[in-house]
Amino acid sequence: MKTAKIPFIITLLLINILILSGFAQATETATDFSIDRAAEIADQKQKEAHGKAKLINDLFNKGRSHFNAKRYGEAKASFKHILDIDPAYEPAKLYLESVVIKEGVIEAQSRVEGTKLQMADILAEYDKRVRIMDSLAVRYFLEQAQQKCQLGNFKEADRLYSLCYKVYPYSKNKIEWFVKATYDLRELYGELEEENRRIEELLASLQ
Repeated sequence: MKTAKIPFIITLLLINILILSGFAQATETATDFSIDRAAEIADQKQKEAHGKAKLINDLFNKGRSHFNAKRYGEAKASFKHILDIDPAYEPAKLYLESVVIKEGVIEAQSRVEGTKLQMADILAEYDKRVRIMDSLAVRYFLEQAQQKCQLGNFKEADRLYSLCYKVYPYSKNKIEWFVKATYDLRELYGELEEENRRIEELLASLQ
């Protein structure tokens, strides 16, 4: 009975050896494939990271160039593109903040210029009407009031208008135009001060 079992046992051993050998070979092949695949993925990731870094660098240089040339709209687009790619890129954030401030200053300066032009138109009309005033005394008081308006001393201008009413009450309708013009100038003067204050604040935030 024992001599009959020997070939069978040997056969089982040989089968196990072959199975284990095949498994080892398969494992080795799988391991080689995993390493190759990992290397391929790592290489791809590296290329993507390099491409992303280059794109950000190119956009940043372009944005900075636009900023220095005072083309703030184009600069803003470049820095926003960078933050779409990498929201944590701090240099783009800082430049974008500066762009927004610069644009705010430009807008405020534009409003200042518009306000100054409105004031200039009123003062030009004021001067024209003063020249055709038939009362020399009223004309003098109006000229003095105009100077006070230009200096922002509207309280003194009101006092001078009161003198005009007393000196020449028959020209009340004419004098009322100057009074209204003074109120308009006062309002515009206040807007001018507010815009200038805003500009100072914006410029201070850049320092």
